[in-house]
Amino acid sequence: QRVRLYSSTASIGAVSVARVNGQILITFSGTLVSSSSLNGPWNTVPMQSSPYLVTPAGSRLFYRVLP
Repeated sequence: QRVRLYSSTASIGAVSVARVNGQILITFSGTLVSSSSLNGPWNTVPMQSSPYLVTPAGSRLFYRVLP
C-alpha cells in the first residue's frame, strides 16, 4: 500500500502521515475529510480525532484536512 499526499493552491490544514504496523496514522489539525476520488465529493470523517488510525483495506480512499 502507498500513501500519497496531494495539495492544491487552496488553504489546507496541518497534516502528517506515518505507517505504523501496517496501518496509517494521520495526525492533523482541522477537519479530516475523505473521498474515493481526488475530484470529490469530500465527506467529513465521522467520529474523527487526531491522531486518526486507518487500516488499509479494499478500495482506495483519499484524505485531506480542511482548516
